[in-house]
Amino acid sequence: MTGIQTTERPRTTPSALLHRFRTRHASWIPVLAALAILIAMMLGAQAYFGNFITPRVLSALLLDNAYLVVLAVGMTFVILTGGIDLSVGAVMAVSGAVTFRGPLSAGAVEGVVALVPDLASAAGSVVALFVAEHLAIPTLTIVLYDDLVHVDFDVVAADRAAEHNDGLPAVVLWEREPISDALPGTYAPEVAAGVRWMEARIWTWSWYIQSKVLRGELYEALDGLQYVRDQVLFRLLAFHGERRPAGGRRAEAVVGDHRDAFARTIPRSLDPATVLASLREEIDLYRVLADPLLERHGIGTGEARTVVLRALDLGLDWTPRSA
Repeated sequence: MTGIQTTERPRTTPSALLHRFRTRHASWIPVLAALAILIAMMLGAQAYFGNFITPRVLSALLLDNAYLVVLAVGMTFVILTGGIDLSVGAVMAVSGAVTFRGPLSAGAVEGVVALVPDLASAAGSVVALFVAEHLAIPTLTIVLYDDLVHVDFDVVAADRAAEHNDGLPAVVLWEREPISDALPGTYAPEVAAGVRWMEARIWTWSWYIQSKVLRGELYEALDGLQYVRDQVLFRLLAFHGERRPAGGRRAEAVVGDHRDAFARTIPRSLDPATVLASLREEIDLYRVLADPLLERHGIGTGEARTVVLRALDLGLDWTPRSA
């Protein structure tokens, strides 16, 4: 006789199925839990309000919370690349300004600029919006939202995208025409032309500021100090680091060994002696940063340097007779 041995298939119970699912698909549990909570909340809102699950309400919810989607996507990339896992609130706290740069075909720029107010309003509650006439950039619209997020909508022609974005980081979110290959562009600083331009002007600016101090026009002298710091000293730092000049933006990260010298260019009190001392610090810092570049590029200095330095040495004791 031949015996046939059979094995009894284990009974499939709900608890066994649940255990098998938890074992094989553990990573999906948080996703499914979140989805279940979302569905429960939507059904509860529909039961309470009666008109919650409608296209109009759902569209308004998505528009009002679009920034959360953007933050979540950005944070996901940070986590995937081994960065720090930050909460949405922490990200919002440190992301007070955003620039949206939209490259388009040359003929479409003006039409899109006219649509920016509607586009900005669709992204949230706008409390202030204006075109950047003060920067002479008619295609740049500056927007402030009620949660104090500041967004720049910058519309540029596609054929100028690489030039417009030279040396700046760029992330293309969507493109109809292939422009991403041209971004972010390459930045090659024209150091020789830049330091020649500065050397031709710095001494006139220095005397202008000193003359304002001598006349007691200290607030105008402060404006002059800031202009030199922004247009000359920070640009020289950028030249040395082969970076695109950006004025005082994030300057704290690039001043390096010159941190204390830059701090001394800011007057600690509003009196002639202190303001003039800050001017001396600026000129000393200019010479430290500019003279090696002038020598490297074979650019000579003129008589203006000698005359103005002599006046600066005299300081508050300068008179027309001492010139």
